[in-house]
Amino acid sequence: MQINKIVDNLKDSEPLLDSVLMHVGSMYSVIGKFESAILAHQRAIRILENRYGNDLLKPFLFFLCHLFPFHLSLTNKTSMC
Repeated sequence: MQINKIVDNLKDSEPLLDSVLMHVGSMYSVIGKFESAILAHQRAIRILENRYGNDLLKPFLFFLCHLFPFHLSLTNKTSMC
């Protein structure tokens, strides 16, 4: 997809990239590309963790893990939950 070429070349310090990645992940989820959805969400979470720290993100991660449990179980990538 074209969005991969654009987003992959952006540095994590780009303004609003975390939000863009969350939306990209949601779009991937809707079209059934669960692995790509998880990768986009994980990168967004990594950016947010670097910016705000892990403690501030725990409620968000709890929400995300309950929103996408099926996706996470498909790829066996539950380390963020």
